[in-house]
Amino acid sequence: VFPASALPRKGALEVAEVARRLAMRVLILGAPPSDAEAWAGVNWSVVPYSSDWLSEADVVVLPAYIEHQPRAALQAITAGVPVVASSACGLTQLPGVQEVEAGDLHAIERAVTQALTSVRAQA
Repeated sequence: VFPASALPRKGALEVAEVARRLAMRVLILGAPPSDAEAWAGVNWSVVPYSSDWLSEADVVVLPAYIEHQPRAALQAITAGVPVVASSACGLTQLPGVQEVEAGDLHAIERAVTQALTSVRAQA
């Protein structure tokens, strides 16, 4: 789950690239991507915050450059869903959060892969 509008400052381009590399489906909790080319080859859909998105989430990914209110990421943490987030999100010390550097595709991909491996091992 990408818990924001699909904006570059929220890390949307990095999420799209990692999703393409890992052949993952992405639920977007906000405005859809305005750059269709950046999301080409990614299975994505927009779902409202009011939906039951947490029941479909294996990992929440928010590698934002700027993030002031990571409410959906906090909901995921509370629900026990792993979160991959940049330090801009202010979630570093919370349990279940893997911090990555905004823009670091390799770190984001590694963290997502680790989170998914952990989720699958628990299932």
